[in-house]
Formats: sequence, structure tokens, C-alpha cells
Amino acid sequence: MPKDVKSSSQKTHLLLGILYASVSGCLVFLSFPKFNLFPLQWFSLVPLIVACRGRSFKGGFFLGFIAGLVTNLGGFYWVSVVLKDFGHMKDAPAWALTCLLCSYQALPMAFTCGFSARLATRYHKVMWFLAFPIIYTGFEWLVPFVFPWFFANGQGHFHAITQIVEIFGVSGLTFLLVFVNSAIAYCVLLKLEGKGLSPWGIVVVVIGGALFFASLVYGLKRIPEVDELVSKSQKIKLGVVEANIGIFEKEAKNKDGTEMDYKDKVRLLYKNLLKHQIMSAELEKEQKVNLIIWPESSYWPVTRVLSRERWEDFALVTGHRNILMLSADKHTETLEIPESVQINAVAFQDEKHVIAVGAKGAVFIYDGNEWHRHTTGIDRDLFAVSYLHHNIFVGGAQGVLAVWDEGKWKPLESKTNSNIRAMASLSDRKVIAVGDNGTIIVLPQINIIPSSTQEDLVAVASAKGKAVAVGKKGIVLEIEGMRVAQMPFPFEADLKAVAIAKENVFLLSEKGVLFRCSSGVCSEVKGIAPLELVASDGFETVLGLGQKKVFRLRVDAGLPVFDIQTLRSPRSLTYIPYSEGYPWSKDVRRVYVSKEPLPSGSLGEIEKLVDADAQTPVEDRNAVRRGFKTPLIFGAITTDGEHDYNSAHLIDSDGRVLGTYHKNYLLIFGEFLPFSNIFPFLKKWFPEAGDLTPGDSVTSFSLDGKAIGVMICYEDIIPQFTRKVASLKPHLLVNITNDAWFGKTSEPYEHLLLATFRAIENRLFLIRSTNTGVSAVIDPVGRILKETDLDNPETIVAEVALLQTETPYQRYRDIFAWACSLLTLLFVISSFFRSKKA
Repeated sequence: MPKDVKSSSQKTHLLLGILYASVSGCLVFLSFPKFNLFPLQWFSLVPLIVACRGRSFKGGFFLGFIAGLVTNLGGFYWVSVVLKDFGHMKDAPAWALTCLLCSYQALPMAFTCGFSARLATRYHKVMWFLAFPIIYTGFEWLVPFVFPWFFANGQGHFHAITQIVEIFGVSGLTFLLVFVNSAIAYCVLLKLEGKGLSPWGIVVVVIGGALFFASLVYGLKRIPEVDELVSKSQKIKLGVVEANIGIFEKEAKNKDGTEMDYKDKVRLLYKNLLKHQIMSAELEKEQKVNLIIWPESSYWPVTRVLSRERWEDFALVTGHRNILMLSADKHTETLEIPESVQINAVAFQDEKHVIAVGAKGAVFIYDGNEWHRHTTGIDRDLFAVSYLHHNIFVGGAQGVLAVWDEGKWKPLESKTNSNIRAMASLSDRKVIAVGDNGTIIVLPQINIIPSSTQEDLVAVASAKGKAVAVGKKGIVLEIEGMRVAQMPFPFEADLKAVAIAKENVFLLSEKGVLFRCSSGVCSEVKGIAPLELVASDGFETVLGLGQKKVFRLRVDAGLPVFDIQTLRSPRSLTYIPYSEGYPWSKDVRRVYVSKEPLPSGSLGEIEKLVDADAQTPVEDRNAVRRGFKTPLIFGAITTDGEHDYNSAHLIDSDGRVLGTYHKNYLLIFGEFLPFSNIFPFLKKWFPEAGDLTPGDSVTSFSLDGKAIGVMICYEDIIPQFTRKVASLKPHLLVNITNDAWFGKTSEPYEHLLLATFRAIENRLFLIRSTNTGVSAVIDPVGRILKETDLDNPETIVAEVALLQTETPYQRYRDIFAWACSLLTLLFVISSFFRSKKA
């Protein structure tokens, strides 16, 4: 404190000092949402500085702590709400933990006041109005917060002043705010001691005023420049979906955190997904948007979730020793069997696990990298193979049957000497095996189903709990449960293959003629070259092989997709199935797209729509994309088999995953429990805590040549992280988040306000999509152009500019904050040495 302000003779009484500190704390949090009285912040610290005059480090620290505690309690009271409502804590421990958090986050103000007071008493020539803002800016930068925030964030609605953050970062605005507070407090102290405006006072006023007005002029100049840049830039039309799904609804739990009845849980999760899909379909139809954005973890399905880790791979053709893996992008990969063995059939558990069977009991299993020969103890030829969960069934000559179970092959008594020619999974519990002399066997029970024919059955296909087997002399049998019915087939033809797609059954004759049967009526498919093999994905795609080509079959035509000139004597064609399960792989490349229409009706009739949708196949009800084709960004949980991740995906109209990002900064307790691996008992203390693994890199999504930088949850309030994303040169920023944890408190509005600074620092549009609010569109000036509330399902439609700029903040990073931190360290060290003139 300068010599013209006495340090101790006018010391404020302690109780009055506590009152002043509390007033300062109140003025600060009143500058933030939901109050938004941001002008108060320009003099909010004046009472605190007056209270700290003439005090020691302990006195300054104590008063600074009081001010910081009041500020944080006013701003973070909602932590207690989260702990009570979602952590199921009682009032006392919830408020105790909240006060502990707020006490920790009060430390920057406490240390600032303590060391500033100490410096002022030891070095009278050290300017309080200079030391105080530098020290506070330094400690604010150095002390890590659970919920990162900056003093300057309160000015989020004062757009003319916030523009300087594109140069100095948000720390620069913090310094300006605290400097102006210190300058005003200096003048107040002179007045309290009955002194006029001294030369020092004039210097203080001039410097403070100059910094403020220079920042203001800069902002007023930059805003129209940025607006002009926006007006001249290419635009994209975006749609944001906020289905207003609370945290218990999203996870389908009761309000006490217990699991719901399974039927109620399934219904609720279906309803949640259906709400997103209906709102998305309306955006596509009415607004013609180019991109739709769903919130964090918005995709939360139940069962039968289908995905792939390969973008386009979907079929295998087997030859003598070669197995060709075919992709829709016409890429062909050869998986060569390591031995010279005739391969007769292949089957998939999923896209990574393939089994091939052939002559003299040969069994080879592919693990995604290489083939492994299995010793089965079988010396007869194998013609059929099928997976059932982790078990594998094989069958062949003279009724031989075996199963891979618990890590070894076990023979099965087939009760027949007829050759087993084909197998197919009838459901998640049964496999159907068919063979010569009309043989039909249900596995694993080994029940022989009586059939009405003695003709050889050579092929079988299954879908939706029923199977169709075909054979000589046009025999077509429909198998459902233990019931077998012969389907009418009005053609004289020996059949050799069958495939099922939706309601259609495709039959292939020995002469290569294809027939399509639907609703009991069969007709020849014209205009298709003679085929040798057919296969289906079980949904709607049918492939046919003929003339060294693989065709994608339509009702009356075949579209060639592969040449297989290198393969001799193809013996089987197999469609690679989707992997089933959720969470899906963190490396997912394609997701199943439903072709089923959405139930007709409005969102206000959602309960009726859920009932009307009850007969839709499970895989279609669970598909993330249904009823709309617009590219979609959404949040989901992914896994690598050992660890789960909070992820974001961008998918196109065909379900291809164009980009995946795994959240880097996990929220403590909500998404991970620190030290729980070392101290497992912590998981019992905090049963609601998450157990996710952080990602280790940032990425941008590419859509039609435009880059989109993606952040999840509170990553958009971390300047350094957003700058890292911006270094990838995205054209806009997208944040998907879930603020439903915080209910209808001020937190969603605080989160939104803090995020506005990222748009200014990087001069990009920032689009926020939340589960329950506040979703918003923020322009590069930091203005909130559109936002939702916390009460209803809503959508936002906005046409935003695609920008690519480099700001001084991006180039020089947080050099201002680090400079203040270095000076803070010097001030702290200096405070331990007494000036000779003191």
C-alpha cells in the first residue's frame, strides 16, 4: 500500500471486516446467473480490500477466505442439490461436502488477500492496486478447481468488454476487473482517511480508466468486424434436439436410485429414444437441416443393439483354401487358410470371430488376426457350422455333430446317420440343423423334429424366430418352434440355397434361377443372371453370387458390387453379421439403420406412440437412426472390453460412423472415483460414482469437407482444452452435455455463460446440445443467439457460419496467465523478506 494510505492506524474492526468481506462475496455471485447483475462486479471487491487494510497475512487470508466462501456458496449451492437428489445423501453430509468444496475454491481469494496484505505492510512502495490483481490472477490460474471458473466469467453478458479474451484469454479480463476494483478501493481508502486525490491517486485513476476504456473501444471495434466476417462466410443449417429427459429417466431408475421393474425400464428407454427420433424427423421434414445434434449420452438402449467395427465389410465367399472378405467399397481381402483343406462352410459369431469347417473334420477359427487349427477328434467331412453365443456347433457326414463348449470340443449324439448339410441360429437359445432324408434337429437339446418329407434338405436360413429349409424337388419347409409346415412352391426345381430378408424369402434353384416368396406367393425374379449362391443379413439386404461377381439383389434386378475372379469353385456365401450388444465398441465404424417407419403422431402423444410401436422388431426400436436421414452427432457409451468411455459419434444416413471422440476430462465422482483402484472401499461409500475411462486425444469430425470440433460436458469451460480442439482448425465447435444432474438450479445457466468465452477466444460458433437445458447457439462474439429453457422438450434451428480463424490467444496461448503466475510467485517469495524502510 503506498505511503499516502496508512496501513494500520485505520484498521477496520474485525466484525465489520467480516461484514465487508461477506458483502464482497455477495456482490460477486450476484454478477453470475441467475442474477446476472454483472455491473456489480466492477466494484464488488472494494469492501473486501477496505477490510484488509493494515492487516497481517493471517488477517487478510481470513477475510479473503470469507469473501471466497460466500462467493462460492452463492454460485455452487447446487452441489448440495446434486448430492441429495442423485447421491441420496442427507442434508447434513450434503451441505458439509458442499462447504468443503466451496472452502477449497475460496483459496485463491484467501491467498490473494493474505499475501497482498503482507506485502503492503512490509513494502510500502508496493502498490496494492497492482499487486492485488496480479496475485489474484496468478492464484486463480494456478489453483485447480473441481468446477473450473474464472472471476471474469461474470462479465459474459458485457460483450463489448469480453472481446479482449481473444488476445489475453479470460485471465486478462480477470486482471482488468480486479485492477479496476483495486483502483476504486485505493481512492476510497484515500477518502476514508480524509485525503484528497494525491498524485498516486491520479495515476491509479488514469491507469484503471485507460485499461477499461481501451478494452471497451477494442471490443466495440472488433464486434462489427467479426459480424462482417460471419455475414460473408459459408453457412450450415443445424438442428439441436433437447428431449427434456431427466437423469433418472435417462438411466431408467427410480428416484431413490434403485433399478426399475425391467418391463418399465425397457418401456421408458424406448420412449426416450423415440422422443429424440420424432423430434429429429420433424426437424428434417420441416426445417431441412444439414446436421442434427443430440446431447451427451442421449443414446441409452436396452437390448439387441447392432454395430460393426468395420465400415463396409459384410460378406465372405469361400473357395478351396481361400476365404475372401468383401466390402461394399469393392475392397477385397483374402483370408488364406494355412493348410490345403477343402472348406465347406463358414459362420460368424461377430465380425471378429469366424469359424471355417471342411473335409475330414477340419475346423479353423479366425480371431481377427490369424487362423487357428482346432483338433476336434472328427475324421468325417463337416458341411455345417453355427454359433450360439460362445458355443459353436458343427455337423457333417453320417450325422456327426459336435459342440465347442467350455474351451473344448465335445461330440454329440445326433440320433441319425443322415448327412447334416446346413445350420442356422433359430433364436438366442436354439440352432436348427438340417440334412438328408428330411432330417431336422434342434440344438443343443438334440431334438429331432418330424418332417413331412424324405427329400434331402440342403440349406436353411432363419430370421425373427423362424427358419426356412429347402431341398430337392422344390421342398420348402417353414420351421417355428417344434412345428414344421410345408410352404407351397409352384415350380419344378431342385433348390440349393435360401435367404430371408424382411417378409421376403428368396429361393435359389440348382439351375441358378432365383425365386421370391412373400405372403405365401412365389414368383421368379427376372433380369438376374444365373446365380450359384445367395445370402442375407437377416434384415433387408440379399446378396447373390454368379458369373464371378457378387450382386446386391433388388426385387427385379441385381447390382454388381464385387468381382471375385481370383476365387475358384466358390462353395459358400456368408453375410457378416452385426455385432450385438451395448455398450458398443469404442472403435465402432457402422451402426444399424432401421428402415421401419416411426409411429404416426405428435410428441404430445408419446405414450400412445410407444404402445403403437410395440410390435416393431427390437433391433429397429433400438436403432439410433430411424425415421430420418440427416447426419447426426450424438452421445453414447462405448467400450474396449475392459474400460468404458463417454463418447460422441457422427453418423451419416447409412449409419457409417464418420467420427468418434472419447471424453478426455471426466467429472470427479460423476464419471470416476479417484483412488478407487487403490482403496476399493470407496466404491461402497460412493455407490453412485461412475467408473469411466478418459480418452487420450482430441479430434474433429469431418462432414462434407467441413471440420467440427467436439467437446463433451464441462470440457467447454476449460480454455486450454477448447484451444487444443481449436488447433485442429474446425469450422465450428459443438458441445454435447448433460446438465440434468443439477435439476432446475442456476448451474445450467452458469455452464452456458462460462462456455460463451470459448467462442470468443477461438472466434467460432459454439453449439450446445443438452438433455434438459440449456441448449444454445453462441456466436463468435459470445452472444447467446438462441437458447432453451429447463422445462420442456425443445428444438433449436440455426444457420451458423463456418469459420476458420487464428486468434492471438490461440497463437500465444495463456502467456498472460503464466506471466501473472510468475509474478505471483515472486511476490509470495518477497513477502517473506522485510523491507529495510518498512
